[in-house]
Amino acid sequence: MSENNHPPQFEAQQTSPVDVKNVVKLAWTMLKQNQIPLVLATIVTLVILVTLVMTILTFFNVTDPQAIPPNVQMIADILVTIVLAPLAAGMAMMGVKAARQQACSVRSLFDYLPRAAWLALTSLFISVIVQVGLLLFILPGIYLMIACSFALMLVADRRMSPVAAVVLSIKTVNKQWSAFVLLYLVFGAAFIASALTFGIGFIWSIPFYYNALGVLYHQLFDTSVAQQTGDEPSHQDTVFDA
Repeated sequence: MSENNHPPQFEAQQTSPVDVKNVVKLAWTMLKQNQIPLVLATIVTLVILVTLVMTILTFFNVTDPQAIPPNVQMIADILVTIVLAPLAAGMAMMGVKAARQQACSVRSLFDYLPRAAWLALTSLFISVIVQVGLLLFILPGIYLMIACSFALMLVADRRMSPVAAVVLSIKTVNKQWSAFVLLYLVFGAAFIASALTFGIGFIWSIPFYYNALGVLYHQLFDTSVAQQTGDEPSHQDTVFDA
C-alpha cells in the first residue's frame, strides 16, 4: 500500500461567510431531483451496516443487543468504522458530484473501494481523536466531529494522507465555524425527526446531510483547486442512474 507523500498543496479560498440557507436549499433541491440513486445508495449502506452488526453479534453469541460485552462493542465499533469508511466516502462524493453537476449512479457508492485502506485509516484516526475529545468534557469531541467533516472527501477526491486531510478539514471549518454549528443543528434536527419515524426518515435525511457537505466541499475547495492546479472541475449534464 503506497500513498502520494506530496499531494497537491491547496487550501480553501472562500473567505466570505457560508450562506447556510442557500446550502440547505441546494442540498434539498439536489435530493428532490435525484431521489432514486441517493435513496437507493442510502438503503444499500444501511443494509450493509445492519448485516455487519448482526453478523458480529451472531459470531460472538450475543443474544441481547442491549447487553453487549465491552470487548465485543470495541471490536464491532472498529469493524463498522473500517467497512463503512469507503461507503461513507462514496455517499459524500455523490453529493460532491451532484454539486459539480457531474453524472453518477448508485454504483458511485463503491467508487472508492480501491482506497478503502486509506479511508479506513482516516475514519479510525478521526474516531480516536473524537473519542478522546468526548472524554475531555464532551465539547472537544463534538468540535472535532464537526471539524473533520471534509477529511474523507479530501482523501477520496484529492488523494491526501489521513493526517493532512484532517488538518486541512479542521483549518477550513474553523474559518466558517459559526455556519457549521448552525448547519449541524439543522442536521441534528433532521436526524431526530428521522428517528421519530422509526428510522424510515433516515433514507432522506442521510442523503440530505451528504448533499449539504457536497455543496460545501464544492464551494470551499473546488475553486481553490482549479486556481492552483489549472484543473477546472468538469461540469457535465447531471445524469443520475439507478
